[in-house]
Amino acid sequence: MDSGITITIVADIVFLWESDENGDITEIKRIFRYHLSDCIPQSSITHSIEIRTCGSSIKIPDDKKVKWSGYYMGLATGDNTMEWYNSSSTGLDYIVLSQGCIIVHDRKKSHTICYARATEKSHANSGKPRIEVENTLVVLIHTIASMYNRYTVHAAAVRHNGYAHVFMGRSGRGKTTLCTDCLRQGAEFMGDDLVFFYMENGKIMIGSLLLDIKLAIDGSTHKRHIDIIKELNAGYTLSAPAKSISLIKQIIPHDGQKSYLEQQEPIDAIVHLFRASNSPLMQYNPEQWQNVFQTAAETLPYNILHFGDRNLLDIKILDGIR
Repeated sequence: MDSGITITIVADIVFLWESDENGDITEIKRIFRYHLSDCIPQSSITHSIEIRTCGSSIKIPDDKKVKWSGYYMGLATGDNTMEWYNSSSTGLDYIVLSQGCIIVHDRKKSHTICYARATEKSHANSGKPRIEVENTLVVLIHTIASMYNRYTVHAAAVRHNGYAHVFMGRSGRGKTTLCTDCLRQGAEFMGDDLVFFYMENGKIMIGSLLLDIKLAIDGSTHKRHIDIIKELNAGYTLSAPAKSISLIKQIIPHDGQKSYLEQQEPIDAIVHLFRASNSPLMQYNPEQWQNVFQTAAETLPYNILHFGDRNLLDIKILDGIR
């Protein structure tokens, strides 16, 4: 490896990245620019990742067993497929992705190798990313985080008065819009699509994934990816203790109507958290996965946030959550 080591921190996990193509490292630094670090914090969880060009197919042991098979969303394209195998003879996990990469996790050594196809010779060191590596990054982060009991949820989050407030809801329900409105009123960004739930000293923590957001600009009907932190000159944080969970429901019509909260029961929180997270078959410890979400549901207030007129939104609504 001739590109050196790039350090990123996600959900309090230190990722050490190496690649034999400069374009991969350039892309990792771009995508995870707010997660970059110059040093490794003391007493940190550390996991190393090598991205290697694969000239031939990787041999998966004959005793492989299917752990998971399904779809995943990449950063560049959607509807990608994956096959996740485990081998008892090697103790390794092998994830075969439709984009052409094969991920090999060595949990005992806290090490992962991602085998990728070679680019054309003219592009090998041009700084251009390999699209299959770009699509692999979220899968890498998710599966490695699961080794250390950090679990992804399709949700947005902001930090307000020192605590994380999580907003769940299907795509198009207003998670990104709500985040941007909160940022304009002084909140710190923690992600608008995926966040991490985990436990620390018996309390639920939220970890950020600070990727570019997809937002309509100036009333356009077409959305584009923007760096919302730069665009709004907003603050951000990488992790924070959780204060509340809300499910967004838009008020239609909502002109002139204030947003309001409707308190829900813990069982409702469990149902929606499970629905918004990945299958337990995609986790390294399904029992701990369940425990984290049950603890979140039992200890954090859960509300439906009826999202009304944006012009009337007051971030103080979060202060009233009990």
